[in-house]
Amino acid sequence: MRGNFRECRRFSIGAFTKAIEVQPLDAYAWYNRAMAKNMIGEYETAVDDFTTCIGLSRSYEKVWYNRGITKMYIGQYDGALFDLNQALS
Repeated sequence: MRGNFRECRRFSIGAFTKAIEVQPLDAYAWYNRAMAKNMIGEYETAVDDFTTCIGLSRSYEKVWYNRGITKMYIGQYDGALFDLNQALS
């Protein structure tokens, strides 16, 4: 796909949204959509998607780590610390 970075990420978000509609229990689709949102600065909704992913797969360390980093971006430092500790345990 040609275009700028933001357009490509928006396309990815749309694709992962369709995947979630078809298979709402697919933790990887939630994770990938969260990462795409994160990359374009949609931090609050990325946190929501990471949280859904954690509910589906609590042992997925990358989700805890990336949710923690995203929470730092929006000033949720206590939550970020908790998530980063979860990623390490």
